[in-house]
Amino acid sequence: MKIVVTAIISIIITALLMFLFMNVQLNHGKNAADLERLHFVEQAVRKRLDDLSTRIEFQLKAFSDVVASHKEFSLRLLVENDRSSPVVTEMASQFLKPMGFSVLEITDSSGSILSSGHFPASAGNRSVHTDGRLSEKAAATMENIMGTPILTLQAETGFSIAGFPFHLTGGLTIDDTLLARLAPNGNVTLLLKKGGEYTGMENIRSISAITDRHIIINDKKYPASEIEIPSRGIDEMVSLIVFLTK
Repeated sequence: MKIVVTAIISIIITALLMFLFMNVQLNHGKNAADLERLHFVEQAVRKRLDDLSTRIEFQLKAFSDVVASHKEFSLRLLVENDRSSPVVTEMASQFLKPMGFSVLEITDSSGSILSSGHFPASAGNRSVHTDGRLSEKAAATMENIMGTPILTLQAETGFSIAGFPFHLTGGLTIDDTLLARLAPNGNVTLLLKKGGEYTGMENIRSISAITDRHIIINDKKYPASEIEIPSRGIDEMVSLIVFLTK
């Protein structure tokens, strides 16, 4: 009888060990597959972010050519010295939506705003970008939109009219709409991280740092990675948290 009981116990223990081994192997295989998928998703998000930045830079340069060749704009501004003319003050507003931009601003060499598409009433004020924080390469920066500081992705370009230098700044607000544009599919979620603040997902009760290519949100673990966004004039690091939801 003892031999039978011992044999049964041995069989049970062996079966249990085999089950645990197979479970570990399956989990290991799934984790490896998830991390491989995460790698491709991360590359896709980086590509979309690069493409979006390039489009902002290209469109801003194209707009500078339009303004530089606009005869009535030059006439009102340089010949008549009429900075309050609608031709001058409304130039950025007319092109803001057709360009698909959220912010667009024309300034003179002293940093005085000539035309603002996102904040028309700021014409005549000093631009927040006079410290040279922006360049031809798009970067995250804070923008004053109707009196509210908003995080944006912007670039700057310069042009001249009759030898007088001017500057253009413009781009997009970094919001839920932009995050959705950067996500390759519905199985991927992007969070915007600025310092210790996260946006892009409702009801975040708790969130961990990324450890071993994983993040824990509301006590649930997800494969995740972090992509830094180049920034100007911002003390905190700005980045995208990419994680797989399915």
